[in-house]
Amino acid sequence: MPELTLTTALAWFGVLAGAASVAALVFGWLSQRQTTRLQADIHASTQTTLADIAKGFKEGQQALGEAVTGLGQVLERMDQRADERHRDVVQLLETWRR
Repeated sequence: MPELTLTTALAWFGVLAGAASVAALVFGWLSQRQTTRLQADIHASTQTTLADIAKGFKEGQQALGEAVTGLGQVLERMDQRADERHRDVVQLLETWRR
């Protein structure tokens, strides 16, 4: 077995450091690919969520518009009936005066 000298120890350290560097580069490249895919998935999910929110908001606006229209119709009928009752009361009062 060869003798371990400072020179051979430094050479082995250089070999191991080089191997670790290559391993770190490979790990970083794989990590970057996964991160890119994750960002794309997050972006797609966010866009879907925003589209769903916009759709729900539009449906809510439409439902509110229909409710307001329905309320307007109810108020119009109430106003007509109030006018009818007012006319009836006025006629009744005129009848009593005679």
